[in-house]
Order: sequence, then C-alpha cells, then structure tokens
Amino acid sequence: MSDPNPIFISAGEASGEAYGALLISALKIRLKAQGLDAAFIGMGGQRMSMPASSAWSALKTWRSWASPKSSATCPASTKNSAVSSAPSASAVLPRHPHRLPDIHFKLAEELHRLGIPVLFFVSPQLWAWKKHRIKLVQKYVDRMLVIFPFEEQFYRERGVQAEFVGHSAR
Repeated sequence: MSDPNPIFISAGEASGEAYGALLISALKIRLKAQGLDAAFIGMGGQRMSMPASSAWSALKTWRSWASPKSSATCPASTKNSAVSSAPSASAVLPRHPHRLPDIHFKLAEELHRLGIPVLFFVSPQLWAWKKHRIKLVQKYVDRMLVIFPFEEQFYRERGVQAEFVGHSAR
C-alpha cells in the first residue's frame, strides 16, 4: 500500500456521521482495490473511526461558530487539523445539517481559501429552501455528490460539478 493521503471529513451531527461512516467504508474498499490507502481526519464520531478528541467534544465550538450572530471564521482547531495533515488534503463534508445550516458553508469557504479541494457529500436541499445559497456552492465547492437523481441536473444547470451516487436507504 502507498502512503495514505489524508482526507478531511466534517460531520455536523449524527446523520452526517452515519453518511461519513458509509463514505469512509466505501473509500477504503475502493482504494484498497487500487493498492492505495487513506487516512481520515476531521470532526466525526466513533462510527467514522475518528479519534474521540476530535469528535463531538468540538460541537459546542461549532454551534457558537455557526451561529447567525457570529462573525467568526472557521475554528482554528478545524483549520489546523486540515492544514497540518497535508496541504493537499481533500475536504469531504457529509450531510448539511438543518440545525446548523451555515456551518459547512463557512468551513468550505475556509478550506477553499487554503487551497484544499472541497467535496460535498449529501447536498443541502437548496432546491427546496434557501436557493440563494447556490452562490456559496458555486464559489467554494469543487464537486457535489448527490443522493437524489434530480439533484445532479439541478446543480449542473447552475454550473456546479455534480454526480448522482445514490441513497444509502435505497
């Protein structure tokens, strides 16, 4: 196996962690078949096999950071985690949580600014609400992996690279 390429993953809540765990499992299988390996860093829980110290203990910081009243940028611990691992680390942001609606867009902006490719897995439901956020996706997200077939066309029509990957419950 080759040296692992770090992949940064952020899950903002439990359903995001469930998708993150599925994604990590699928990536490990696919990479192993190619003779490659990957290390996973970021914010997630036990299901994502992330260190406990980087898991839900950080959620309080994230909630205050993502507050609409907050003018803060990406938490230093999150940014440092992504940058110290390797400047070329990929960012994978599972599930856009409804309770923390702006957290992953702020994170995507910061990672994009640092030159780290941003991949969203499980699209925010922009087609249903807050369509104005498409501008953030266009500016900061390199690729959108979607779970509903119609989402792929929605994003492509708006100039965003998108790919339908299916839904874990289907």
